[in-house]
Amino acid sequence: MRVGGPYTSFDTTSFGLGAAVGSLTIAGALVDGIMRYRIAQRAYAERAWARWHRRQLVDALDLSEALRARDHERAETATAEAEGLRRAHARLQRDLAIARAESRR
Repeated sequence: MRVGGPYTSFDTTSFGLGAAVGSLTIAGALVDGIMRYRIAQRAYAERAWARWHRRQLVDALDLSEALRARDHERAETATAEAEGLRRAHARLQRDLAIARAESRR
């Protein structure tokens, strides 16, 4: 559909089609760039793992296990402390309720 006079000769259909094709071209370039980046990351990671020796991998695994065990022990200690605090809080609440009941007498 032509809009405007003979001097402008503006075709809205062609303009819309050109805009759509242009935006699809830009979107395609962005997707291609992201895919290339991910492929490069994967290749870098594979090369990085290939540089590790068996002893380094064993040491890393041992360290990971030691850290996990330490964190597990800390969590158990924190859980035990929290349970002790809950019991102390319940005891204080009970004592407070008893004190209030006795003060009403």
